[in-house]
Amino acid sequence: MTQTSKMSPYLPGNTDPGFLNLIEVYRGADIEFPQLKAMTLAQWALESGWGLSDLAMKNNNFAGMKWRKGMQPFGWAVTYKDWQGKVDPYVHFRDKAAFISGYWARFDIVSAYPNWRKHVHSGDAFIDYIGPIWVGMSPTHNEKYVKDIKRLCRNRLEPLLKT
Repeated sequence: MTQTSKMSPYLPGNTDPGFLNLIEVYRGADIEFPQLKAMTLAQWALESGWGLSDLAMKNNNFAGMKWRKGMQPFGWAVTYKDWQGKVDPYVHFRDKAAFISGYWARFDIVSAYPNWRKHVHSGDAFIDYIGPIWVGMSPTHNEKYVKDIKRLCRNRLEPLLKT
């Protein structure tokens, strides 16, 4: 049985192959907070539409990350029009491993996440803290964003990572 076929019961049928590859790279990645892998994958699935967004497919950017100067070790700036039609510089990551490293580095680079490390004891605590800052919309939208990520995590990504 292939790794992809093991994943299929948990993923939408139209999941982009690049997202499948991201899952495999992340499974093998040595990160500081491995207990957050399922929750962060759920965030990336939501942000990228399971890897189907142009930003994900063309730029290895599965989280809608805008360019910041501190991201140079991981990639470079590209101009991108977001879902609202706004054009901004976003990160083009060299590869999936650079995306993963850049995602985690972002919390120390962007000042909007002070004390984020105090919220890493569980996936819920982490996304409850970073989610509303990440999406930065109305309280109602922020709450829905966090709830959707938790649902994806519980229903799809936690079972997937156990296979």
